[in-house]
Amino acid sequence: MAEQTYELKPVGVRYVCDKCGEGEMQRANGIVLTADPPRYMHACSKCGHRQAFTEVYPSIRWVSA
Repeated sequence: MAEQTYELKPVGVRYVCDKCGEGEMQRANGIVLTADPPRYMHACSKCGHRQAFTEVYPSIRWVSA
């Protein structure tokens, strides 16, 4: 197969707190839980609720333009 190029654009991804529904979940002090897959601790920017995710938020994803 020949190499092909295509256009992409970056989009931001955030996770809104499941507890208060207002704050944004942000990575908490670089804590990583040794699970398979690894889980990253986050804390809500408004209420402080803590939760672990398999992704780091906020993040950037690339989508087709």
